[in-house]
Amino acid sequence: MNIVFPQTPLRLREREPIEILVTVNGKRVTVRVDWSAAASLSGGDSADAIRQYFQPRRHEVERAITAHLHARGIPVSGVVDMGLDEMRGLSPTA
Repeated sequence: MNIVFPQTPLRLREREPIEILVTVNGKRVTVRVDWSAAASLSGGDSADAIRQYFQPRRHEVERAITAHLHARGIPVSGVVDMGLDEMRGLSPTA
């Protein structure tokens, strides 16, 4: 499985899932991280707090996404939803 993470900024809109674009075997896949999961991990409920938490952990986020895709494959819809349980391995709040 060839997984590429284009270096695009996080798409953050208040109270909506965080969207991360990924290319898997040449197909565009959108990975969505639940807002409440991101807020729980970051310790804050604002776009700024979430961005500050996720940006330095981009590599860890990519590893979590890669593990998810290897374990579950690519959904036909092209959308992967990830919750708190799949993101718990990220570093704690700094």
